[in-house]
Amino acid sequence: MFEQNINVEKTSKTMRAIIDGLLIQWLMNEDINSHQYYKETCYQSFLDLLKVN
Repeated sequence: MFEQNINVEKTSKTMRAIIDGLLIQWLMNEDINSHQYYKETCYQSFLDLLKVN
């Protein structure tokens, strides 16, 4: 299901950066109700990063 050769240290830092970046984007967005969009974007980015089939 997940890529077997994941560099855990690199991947965990990348995941943290995705969370931080999307959180800042959401907080700076005038539409506070856009949370669902950013949540789904974060989730999909994680799946892409982990190369889920």
